[in-house]
Amino acid sequence: MIDRPAKGFGPIVAAVDPGSAADLQAARACNCPAEQQLKALQDENQSLRSLNEHLGLALIDITEQRLNAQHMAHHDWLTGLPNRQALMLRLHDVIAESFSEQCLMALMFIDIDDFKRVNDSHGHCAGDKLLTAVASRISSCIRANDLACRYGGDEFVVILSDISEASIAVHITEKLRGHINGCYAIDDEQLQISASIGLAFYPADGEQSEVLLNSADASMYRDKQIPADRRKTSVSTRDQKLLSPLEMEAQNTGRVLN
Repeated sequence: MIDRPAKGFGPIVAAVDPGSAADLQAARACNCPAEQQLKALQDENQSLRSLNEHLGLALIDITEQRLNAQHMAHHDWLTGLPNRQALMLRLHDVIAESFSEQCLMALMFIDIDDFKRVNDSHGHCAGDKLLTAVASRISSCIRANDLACRYGGDEFVVILSDISEASIAVHITEKLRGHINGCYAIDDEQLQISASIGLAFYPADGEQSEVLLNSADASMYRDKQIPADRRKTSVSTRDQKLLSPLEMEAQNTGRVLN
């Protein structure tokens, strides 16, 4: 009887190269041909790309949430203006800049006259709409480097930075008064509104944020004692040195400078 060789090439490979035979048997044992290994690598790569995209989207979402939280922390929910916290931060910086550059800055304190009557007669929803409309008019009147804030309730504060002379602040205040005072269409009703406005200057009226705010607030209450149709922006006696002789004459006579 003739002995037949074993099926396959294993014995032949083993006779030629015992190491190659071992590799071949290991490859057969793992049952992972090159195509399957390549497919596994491609699947793993796709999974990594998907994970990377997911993490990227999650990071964007977290960043947006953080930015929104920061915005809400420094802005009024109703009018969208910077709030009191943002005001104090900016006021501190502007005072520091004014001190460093030896220039003037002014603070405007605005209060809506008889705002409680609007809430009582027309409801808080109408009052909110009125505040939003007033905020819009204030924002449209100030310069790009100025800052309007809702201080609270029906009170607004405007920081006028880098004032070369006091007459600029007086002019902006009068312009703002003319825009705020007037008629507002709220819920198919016409509401006639006026505002009391106080003005204070750094450094004459205060060199610290709280002092300057108190000075502007006191100026606003003096303005409120005057009938709305007779009000005009003026500066205190200690601030008159900031005015030129022509400006002082205009203030004393009530004449408006162009």
